[in-house]
Amino acid sequence: MPIKGLTDKRRLPRVGKIHLGIKAQNDKGIEYPKATDYFVFPVDHSQYDALVAKYGEKPRELRIVFPVDEDEQVASQYYRCYSKSRGLICKGDGITATRMIDLAHGGMADRDSKEVTNKEIPCEGRDCPDYEHKCKAVMNLQFMLPNIGGLGIWQIDTSSVSAMRNVNASLDMIRAVYGRISMIPLILELVQIEVTPPKAKKKNVWVMNVRSDASVVEALEQAKMERLRLVAGIEGVSEDDLLEPGIVLEVEPGDKERPDVVPDWEGFTGEEHNIPPETTAADIEHIYGDHTGDIVLADETQPFPRDAKDGVTAIVKTTGKRYKMIDGHWKELPSTKPTEKDTVPVAKAETTEVEPTNIKEFFDWLKGHGNKFTPTWFYKSFTYKGDDMKIPEQIKQAYTEIKELQGW
Repeated sequence: MPIKGLTDKRRLPRVGKIHLGIKAQNDKGIEYPKATDYFVFPVDHSQYDALVAKYGEKPRELRIVFPVDEDEQVASQYYRCYSKSRGLICKGDGITATRMIDLAHGGMADRDSKEVTNKEIPCEGRDCPDYEHKCKAVMNLQFMLPNIGGLGIWQIDTSSVSAMRNVNASLDMIRAVYGRISMIPLILELVQIEVTPPKAKKKNVWVMNVRSDASVVEALEQAKMERLRLVAGIEGVSEDDLLEPGIVLEVEPGDKERPDVVPDWEGFTGEEHNIPPETTAADIEHIYGDHTGDIVLADETQPFPRDAKDGVTAIVKTTGKRYKMIDGHWKELPSTKPTEKDTVPVAKAETTEVEPTNIKEFFDWLKGHGNKFTPTWFYKSFTYKGDDMKIPEQIKQAYTEIKELQGW
């Protein structure tokens, strides 16, 4: 347990700071801060070369993720007053402030103060006499760079109100779509906007903004993905890199013996599913997913989908029997003469191609056309992702699209 008032306030471990400007010199040799239209990496940092190799010397975009969901941790925003000799001497939120006070005269502490104490006072915000002279509104944006080694956060400070509003609005939108802001692949960018400072002419400035390049549908799909696969996508890591050949399925107490390993095929992890006894990889596609259309089963031993909706029918290849989901139960339909619609295509010769009915058959068919046409190639070339391919209608659509595209 943390010590109250001492170790209960924790900070994210910081590995470095990135800046929004450089030190320039005027004609008299006096240094002053000059804003830039790119992110400035610290040249004396041990990872400077890695940063430049990944993003270039003057990047306007950084691939980032936020490590936690608390706004106070990732985008702290306060009125802050700093002293060269004492650091932060006043911090307020527009209502109350904690100020370092000189006990001798009761004013703000400075380098000559002998005895000081921290005191809570009303915060006047922009009406404070020290605002702009000593005090500024500052956001400390903290994030991780998943492309760069090291488990810690990078920080960028900005006093741009426009940047703060951009970031706040973006975080609200991201949270609304994803349900969180942590471990979501995002882009931190510098964008040019037109502003009109008080008592000054309009001018163009570069300010920070956070965005995602995913569509709404893609974002909702990503929200359901494992964090490993979601963040690994920033580097273009393939399913082959994340999924070792053969996935061991855990056996629940009381379960009958089942296969220990599922053959190596993409799109299935075995996680968060109650696998029925004696289930094989060939059956899995028919067990999961929101089945709304007709289903084809290889034979009577193959498990029927447990989550099919009422009205869905199932056809058994070997017997031709038809079943229908009625009130949550599979019921056999009266025998009828097979129609052209009910007939399941069967390979009559080596040259006749059987249309895949599940994801394993689909990827076996894909791999049969050469090393180039791998599951990884498919995921990178088409919009279907993982669980989406468990629906037979989508497998059929993908099969048709690829045949037309490749001219097979």
